Amino acid sequence: MIQKGMKVKVLYDFDGDPDNGELSVRAGEELTVTAQDIGDGWWEARNSLGHQGLIPEAYVQVRMTSKVTDLLTWMS
Repeated sequence: MIQKGMKVKVLYDFDGDPDNGELSVRAGEELTVTAQDIGDGWWEARNSLGHQGLIPEAYVQVRMTSKVTDLLTWMS
C-alpha cells in the first residue's frame, strides 16, 4: 500500500469515461495518487494539469523517491 500524495508512472494508455469519474491517461505520464480506498482495483489520481479522476491501479507503477534510490544505492 502506498501513501496519499505518492507519485506513480502510467504504464499503459487508458481512455477513461468522464461520466463515471475516470481520468484518461497515457503511458509515461506521472500522476499523484489522491486516494486508494476507492475499491475494486481503482485509485483516484491527479495529473500535471490538475485534472483528477479514477484510474485502474494495475495501469500504474509507484515511482521511487530520490531518498529510496539513495538508500538502495548505499545498501548495495
